[in-house]
Amino acid sequence: MRPKSLCLLLALASAGAACDPPERPLSDKLVHLDLRLADGSSTARQLAGSEVRWVERLEISGPQTDLGSWSTQYCRVDPVAKGGRGVSLRGIVPDGERMKRVELRSSKTYQASEIDFVELELANTTAGIARVAWRSSEDAGELGEFPRSSTTIVPFLQGATTLRISLATQPGWTGDITELSIAPKESGVQRVDVIAVRLGRIGFMPGPDALETDESDATPGLDGGLIALGREARRAVPADWNVPLFARAHVPRGGRLAVEVCVSTNTINLTAEVHFCIDAREKASDPWQRVGFTKIVPGERSMGPAWEHVTSPLPAFWDKQVELRFLANDQGEPNEDGSLERARAYWGEALIFGEQPRERRPNVLLITLDTVRADSIGALRAARGPSPTPFLDSLAARGILFEQAWSACNATSPSHASLMTGLAVQDHGLTDNRSVLAAENQTLAESFRAAGWQTAAAVSVAHLTPANSGLGQGFDRFWLGQQDSASDGARTTSAVRDWWRAFTREGPRPIFLWLHLFDAHTPYDVPRWFLEDYTKRMGIEVPPRSVTPATLPPNRFSEPGQFLFGVTNRAWPEFMYQACVAYEDELLRQLFSELVPGGNLDNTFVAVVADHGEALGEHDNFYHHTGLYREVMHVPMIVVAPGGPRGLRVKQPVWSLDLSRTLFGLCRASLPANQRGTDLLEFAARADRPVRRIFFEHAGLVQSGCADEEHSAIYTRLEYTQLGHERSIAPGSLQVFDVKSDPSELADIAATSPELDAKYRELFKQWESSALKRERLRRELSAEDELRLKQLGY
Repeated sequence: MRPKSLCLLLALASAGAACDPPERPLSDKLVHLDLRLADGSSTARQLAGSEVRWVERLEISGPQTDLGSWSTQYCRVDPVAKGGRGVSLRGIVPDGERMKRVELRSSKTYQASEIDFVELELANTTAGIARVAWRSSEDAGELGEFPRSSTTIVPFLQGATTLRISLATQPGWTGDITELSIAPKESGVQRVDVIAVRLGRIGFMPGPDALETDESDATPGLDGGLIALGREARRAVPADWNVPLFARAHVPRGGRLAVEVCVSTNTINLTAEVHFCIDAREKASDPWQRVGFTKIVPGERSMGPAWEHVTSPLPAFWDKQVELRFLANDQGEPNEDGSLERARAYWGEALIFGEQPRERRPNVLLITLDTVRADSIGALRAARGPSPTPFLDSLAARGILFEQAWSACNATSPSHASLMTGLAVQDHGLTDNRSVLAAENQTLAESFRAAGWQTAAAVSVAHLTPANSGLGQGFDRFWLGQQDSASDGARTTSAVRDWWRAFTREGPRPIFLWLHLFDAHTPYDVPRWFLEDYTKRMGIEVPPRSVTPATLPPNRFSEPGQFLFGVTNRAWPEFMYQACVAYEDELLRQLFSELVPGGNLDNTFVAVVADHGEALGEHDNFYHHTGLYREVMHVPMIVVAPGGPRGLRVKQPVWSLDLSRTLFGLCRASLPANQRGTDLLEFAARADRPVRRIFFEHAGLVQSGCADEEHSAIYTRLEYTQLGHERSIAPGSLQVFDVKSDPSELADIAATSPELDAKYRELFKQWESSALKRERLRRELSAEDELRLKQLGY
């Protein structure tokens, strides 16, 4: 794993105007504070390595069926085969075409603050999901039998394995747990051997995408990762009562300190109010001065904690090197030698920033629009009449519109991983929506953070969240979305708006912010109020859902329970898709009206790009982004740079990795190895833009594609069955299209042009041989994750 640096030095700007005494120049960057114990070690590393305290253990050995306080539901219980361990659970209660979920239920009441996880030792089962569900004493009675749950993946097992299901950071794991249920296998074949059930407590369970210090540091450590409390995650450091943490930093002119604080979910039953105190001093011999304070009162948040913001100006320490002390206490005395028992509190996003110079580094807004094809944007449409996307058109008029922009992949997570790393999918290893980006990859967020930007991300779908994608690397905060944010991006833009208000209240600081919207994805749903406004503005009506004769052939979304069930008019889903793109345009218009009042983008770098397009029936592919044809891979891309060109349209092919290269250059970061892109600003400024060939990948690396100014080509690496087994494509197949005479890619000319066939086979061979082939990490899918992906067509 490539180490990640947390130790950031404050770099000062060039010398300012002389005065007597000389005045130091303003700093245009912020400092992320590295909070550690008095001996320089990491609380996260110590707490995560603490011994497990078992609250309850059910160990089953020998030919027995006695499960103590645990009762079984909907199953037969048998001893395992002679000489084995555990009990064999077999479902016996039908539930439709399947067997009802087998459960173990406890007759005890537990204190949530005493239990951090459930550990299951299982054997002999098919793949599936294990679920722990519960009711808290603080849950309302009408929420159902088990209103809260946490899950993990169960692999196909012939032997035994041990699975750990986290509870400590789950919303609702509070108070007294009055009902507790464990389903070793939530769905599918109900057959499993249970060897042990253990309820444990540990000092700390890190969140995803933790950062490590540089190997040259004498005391390498670990932060706590992105700690999710509620719907927002913060990069945080765990702490315990009365054990102070320390950091050193240079305070610039106008220096302010900002930090987020929180009491851990598993300590919500505390009885005394918690004080979060921040002190500062210049020298070790100086007394501590209180510079920041807040308190959290028990009982104010019955269903769990939320982040509290603490900010404080540091006028007494401007232009000085200071030591800072951070103490979470229950009104006891600070104890630098105190022991760490549990992560009872968190310090998140601790940073210092100062007064910004007039010529300061820009804010950076990276906006990714899921499933938006190029011709759905007004500025790229051939049709006349009102534009469905007037705001995006106005952005294009203020910057650069790339008319031939291509995505790196036809799936959401791999495409975004390429955008965040500047690497092709075959390089970074995140190949589908069920994969995770390995930590050895250097991301844009890491580079911007190290260069002095505050970093934030807000996504609108679950498989892009840090735990599911690895894309939280380098972000200080991450909006995890709401249950319905995949169908309405207004919740995501609202979170960004709230952040921006908070940032600007304290004064400007450089921000790198990634916003992702998902509204244009199936099931093509928009709020009723917007649909009414949209049809009125465009002077059109919503097409009928059904017509005779039918114009829409049966497809995966026309089955019972799917959004096109009963729809026979192809014009209806195509209209709704375009309305979804228009809705995202309106969300961005509303957001920008607050983020940049008056449309002043003088100090804001804006980039808008889609992760991939959408097939609307082309190549008999209805309402999905399967395949590597133009309708899926050709995407809108707009760049607005402070002081950059206005209204420029670039016709030469570019791709999303060029945008990555541009952003890495903006923060003056060293480029990742094998970075393949070109700086878009330099490329657009050239009068003699070179002819380029763009490569891209299919999810799972089953196909590779390329496009240039004359041809596009698709090479099938593995047997291709994404369009159904009746339309399977054999490995080694090659398709070549003349993009000038056949822009819709309907006539394959590879078989009739041996020279082109040989040329592109060699090009794909060279492309594949150039891959970095980094580690491919498959993530554990919860039942909700798997169901959500299947509902989206994956």
